[in-house]
Amino acid sequence: MATIHSNFFSLRCVRRACLLIIFSLSFSFFASAPAAARPLGSKEAVRGGNFTIRYGEEPPTLNPLLPPTDDSWITAFLLESLLYKNPETYEWEPLLAESFKISDEGKTFDFTLRKNARWSDGKPVTARDIEFSYQLNFDARYPAAERRAALENVKSLEVIDDHHVRFHVAAGSFLNFRTVASLKILPRHIFRIPDEGETPGLRAHPLQIQYPIGSGPYRFDNWAAGRSLTLVRNPRWWGWQDPENLGKFNPYRLTFRFVGADHLAYEMLKRGDLDYINLTPEQYLKALDNYSPSMPFVLQKVTNSFPTFMNSLVFNLRKPLFQDARVRRALVAMIDRPTIQRTFFRGLSDLAVGPWYNESVFADPAVRPITYDRAASISLLSQAGWEKAPEERFFFRRINGKKEFLKFTILTSNRVALRHLTFIKEDAARAGVDIEIKLVDRTTFTQSLDARTFEVVDYGWGSPVEFEPSPAWACSQAKEGLNISGFCDPRVDELAAKAASTFSIDARIPYLREMYRRVAEAVPQIFLLNENSTYYAVSRRVGRSRNFFKYDAGVPYMWIEKGRRSP
Repeated sequence: MATIHSNFFSLRCVRRACLLIIFSLSFSFFASAPAAARPLGSKEAVRGGNFTIRYGEEPPTLNPLLPPTDDSWITAFLLESLLYKNPETYEWEPLLAESFKISDEGKTFDFTLRKNARWSDGKPVTARDIEFSYQLNFDARYPAAERRAALENVKSLEVIDDHHVRFHVAAGSFLNFRTVASLKILPRHIFRIPDEGETPGLRAHPLQIQYPIGSGPYRFDNWAAGRSLTLVRNPRWWGWQDPENLGKFNPYRLTFRFVGADHLAYEMLKRGDLDYINLTPEQYLKALDNYSPSMPFVLQKVTNSFPTFMNSLVFNLRKPLFQDARVRRALVAMIDRPTIQRTFFRGLSDLAVGPWYNESVFADPAVRPITYDRAASISLLSQAGWEKAPEERFFFRRINGKKEFLKFTILTSNRVALRHLTFIKEDAARAGVDIEIKLVDRTTFTQSLDARTFEVVDYGWGSPVEFEPSPAWACSQAKEGLNISGFCDPRVDELAAKAASTFSIDARIPYLREMYRRVAEAVPQIFLLNENSTYYAVSRRVGRSRNFFKYDAGVPYMWIEKGRRSP
């Protein structure tokens, strides 16, 4: 899933769970900070009230140093990064840093901090806090293995003065800029572990802190164990005086209700006990089937440019059966994806086309999905040396005088997927292909991927708006890595490297669209379906400036209407 961002929500659904997350961060180039953005909030927005959100399972702590809460989206209201992404343009914009500059070669990044930024305890935010937040990732006393790996290409941080820092990176890459721009900034005076022999004073040990002091728009208020956690507006937040934040972070109080079971959350929504919940496609359809306009909430389908979930059937190209592209293309053309789309997904997914989601600016719109065409499929199999005799049920080819039938196994760990996989199996059998479906536990599934022993695997994934394109398709990742299909094309590797070193989104588009075309044409997977929307439900007492933004659901711009507020 996505990386936490400290300033606004994003809606995201993955398989059976739907989480409220923050945008996965990525980069578009500016020689320095852009001009102030036009406010996205409504002038009609009302300050005050309590906004209640379903959180899911209760976290063990909110200490940002400890996994898994180092990526908690509750702490995203308490802590900030240097920059954030505009939910309408997806451009980098100032947050704790009021401006930034990238050197011509892309190997140094300068950030100038806001002089009026304060921690919620009143102490100023300085360059020493940025330095500390970077250096702690390399201090063995802090559990920061994942963050340490993300920072491996950042060579050093230089403190120029109290409000100016400079990062030095090993190579010019938008990925390196993303890493430092999204670095979560912690208060040094709270989270610094005392050196050996140093008197720690009265404060708690940093790893025992339950919740952080931050610089964001909210501060911690109350934790009712097993029930809820509450944040209240931080009166010291620098952003209240910034015109850009007009109509943003409107509620006085944010209450996160810990509700693990989906059906319980839905019942609470119907009673008016929740103001906002995310919905999976299945939950949305179930709610829609039983929906009445008299209910105290509104169902919202969000169709925008934010990444949506994709699923596919990945061929193991190491297996002789799948090394012929004509066979792979024939199998795609043999699958009745339109019927799967209508019957099992009720139109909530589109036909997937290529290696990343259909609405991505990096997806080549000229590439069209392979159509369902049984005759074309049979023709391709015939060209590849497969035949079908009247007395035989399945296609075969002759190897050393013996018949080898067209047969393979699809591996899955997702019980829900059995519905459409069984349809594929039965439909393929009528066409002359013998498919077995094998349901395994998650451990066995992962082991098969790692060992590369599978034939075809049912696989689903999501990606951020901007992403590192290399790992899933790089030749170097085929043996041990994220390239599970074994696909290898040196030109794709070359395009991925050029894209990574290109800071501008617009300049990156030609590289990634060519990469998209080459991967799609090679058919290393059956790109099955691409969810076309995400979903949420919101209380009728909630005001909205719009239903959603281009890259975001827009929760920070919602408010509680006067006269319709809970205590």
